[in-house]
Amino acid sequence: MLRQVFISVIFNPRFLIENQIDESILRAAHCAIIRQQKDITDVFLFVLCGQLNVDEARIAIAKYGFPDVSVVVLETLDENNEEIAEYFLKENIELEIFRWVQKYHPGAITNLFYEEYESVDMWWAGIEAVEDSASLTMRYSHTLPSTHTSKASTWLAILADIFEHEEGCWTVDLQFTLNAAALCEWLHGFEAASGNNYNNFEADLICSELEIEDLYLGFLAGQYFPNVHLKILNDADAEDLRGMRENVLKQIVERKRSGIRDNLSGFFGGDTALFWALHTSIWPKFDEPSAESCNALVNPSCLEDVGEIFWAWQFITNGWTDSADG
Repeated sequence: MLRQVFISVIFNPRFLIENQIDESILRAAHCAIIRQQKDITDVFLFVLCGQLNVDEARIAIAKYGFPDVSVVVLETLDENNEEIAEYFLKENIELEIFRWVQKYHPGAITNLFYEEYESVDMWWAGIEAVEDSASLTMRYSHTLPSTHTSKASTWLAILADIFEHEEGCWTVDLQFTLNAAALCEWLHGFEAASGNNYNNFEADLICSELEIEDLYLGFLAGQYFPNVHLKILNDADAEDLRGMRENVLKQIVERKRSGIRDNLSGFFGGDTALFWALHTSIWPKFDEPSAESCNALVNPSCLEDVGEIFWAWQFITNGWTDSADG
């Protein structure tokens, strides 16, 4: 199961001082209460910028009835130079949000679209797993790029959502495991395409960590390599079998790339949102509203250097590129 994590930044919130109701916050609280009735408790952080009493601000936000809410107050500088004051405020906002996300929601992945809250303006929004299988999450995290190790449970929950996976059936569970392997390879591919790291996908590590059974891989090998004679398998030593196991898994995940890409794009609400989710997993950005940051990066009219994101963008839109093999 997945929940939303929202961060709202409000400058000089007069409604608190004048004891008025803010309609957008009220709508967000109403959505959160409805979601809680469906057993999903979304999380909210309000960063209030201005000359405010911290305790009074927290009491005022709490009155809206959010099931899970935190409040931070950042005092604005009494500075004659407005540019300097704005610069330091943005730095403090970014640092405060970064610390909060890292401390309380390290598994959250940036999410630009959130249907239930579409009428509400948010500074940043993400999704995270509510609960997980600790053992599987730990093992899966060992296989992922370092930028995603803390997000292993969320990626598994996303996979369960898009492929409608429910535990219980052996073959269904194995298919889910193979999809997890394919996602792992795809995330490693983005690391290489974006220039952040090499493609460090290890098929053998996936097989051992996710406990992919040789029996099932053997069945798939019969489909992918129908011309391999059984005698070859019988005569193969442990090293040969390991190589064949890796070969079969690589064939499987390669064939699943387009399906992984298409389903993730649909889940996040389009290629741009999917790109932004992966990009901010590597380079988090909280100094301005997420939608504005994304637009500044991918909009050709705003982008100064197209080469900065060219291969990563090609990877997202095509599902794979040669740059992802490196």
